[in-house]
Amino acid sequence: MLKYIMSLVDIINIRIEHVNPSKCRDDFLKRVKENEDKVADAKKKGIRVCLKRKPQGPRPGHIVRGTDPISLAPLPYEFIA
Repeated sequence: MLKYIMSLVDIINIRIEHVNPSKCRDDFLKRVKENEDKVADAKKKGIRVCLKRKPQGPRPGHIVRGTDPISLAPLPYEFIA
């Protein structure tokens, strides 16, 4: 048991002042509150609302202008004996 405790002490090697709580929980709680507000508004209006998170879509395309294209070719193989 003592050996196990000593190994934990060796692994954890930071001061408590440097430990910060995770922000992901705050984002989750914010999203839950927003969803509850959306549900309450939807019930008042009598409509159905989708609360699922949607992935970010692809970025819009664009055409690159400016320089001329550079053609690349492999270097010839030189056998040195």
